[in-house]
Amino acid sequence: GGVFPEPEFVKGIKPYIDRCFCPITMGGGIKSIAGAGEVLKIGGDKCIIPSHRSELIAPMAEKHGRQFVTMGVSYRSPAISGDTSFQPGAGEILLQNIDRDGSLSGYDIPVLTDVARKINVPLVVGSGCSGWADMERAFMAGADGCMTSNIHHITSGAMAGFKRNLLDRGVRVRIET
Repeated sequence: GGVFPEPEFVKGIKPYIDRCFCPITMGGGIKSIAGAGEVLKIGGDKCIIPSHRSELIAPMAEKHGRQFVTMGVSYRSPAISGDTSFQPGAGEILLQNIDRDGSLSGYDIPVLTDVARKINVPLVVGSGCSGWADMERAFMAGADGCMTSNIHHITSGAMAGFKRNLLDRGVRVRIET
């Protein structure tokens, strides 16, 4: 579970939701179906449930809809085992190699490719992005979305540049006007 008890987590995140005008996905502090309901009440769009709490995924999807539930799969190198099962009910998978998080060493493409072949829901990859070329490789390997973080702390205008480069290479991206 998360570090914070659910009521504190929900109370702490509410001011951010009130000021944000984009979809919000929350994870890390949601430990129950009731807690997930609180996320919806305060304006959250999606809830990440870690794979080690997979017993919550199907009931949450049944109550709140598959689109609300993202299964978070975090793993360490060398890789997750080939027999990993992905919980039915999740509307999306977030795949992260913990060893690459913040490293700018690129996404774990071999594992991404393997997982993309095994699932039939959107797949978002995180941990390791060093630039648009990593995102392009991830999309070509089967990712439906790429999560970035650290790269934005050390570059200015990174997202606009990423989108332009991906669009130039035929990857469908949304460009704001």
